[in-house]
Amino acid sequence: MIKVLNNFLPKALQDDIESKMLDTAFGWYYSPETADEDFSHTDNNVMDSYQFTHTVYFYDTGVNSDYYILIKKILNHVEKIEDIKVKKILRIKANFTVPNINFKLNNYTRIHKDEHEKNDYTFLYYVNDSDGDTRFFDDKFKLINSIKPKKGTGALFKSKTLHSGSCPINHDKRLVINFVFEVEND
Repeated sequence: MIKVLNNFLPKALQDDIESKMLDTAFGWYYSPETADEDFSHTDNNVMDSYQFTHTVYFYDTGVNSDYYILIKKILNHVEKIEDIKVKKILRIKANFTVPNINFKLNNYTRIHKDEHEKNDYTFLYYVNDSDGDTRFFDDKFKLINSIKPKKGTGALFKSKTLHSGSCPINHDKRLVINFVFEVEND
């Protein structure tokens, strides 16, 4: 199940997050790939790409960003709306993807799972309007859903769900915050 939340944050908070993430003081770091996991899935549409990342929180090391309090507000809203209780945050990471000259509209990055445990969930928050859909797949790698990045929108799903991002083609940037967490009861 993939649940889409539309405009669940106050507009001022959406704008503040976007503004801070696009400010030159926000530290972005080059990553040569979009996902560590490789299922060796043979699909002509899979084409991994580089991206820029900003680790906000990691379970082993704790808070890694001056923007943790601001970005954590997103997850607080999700907990209230979805009536879930986050037991443990595993990671919060922002991804900044730009156009890749090799990407076409039907391409997407490496298919992966964020975690494998039953009580682990992922929430993707789209910081800006863009193209570069997030695609979701069943266990046989058949496309089951696709979400276009729209500012203020989020997608909640089990972390063991196969999914993939895409590079923007018609926009100059795609900003997504990826929350991975364990819930108390599932």
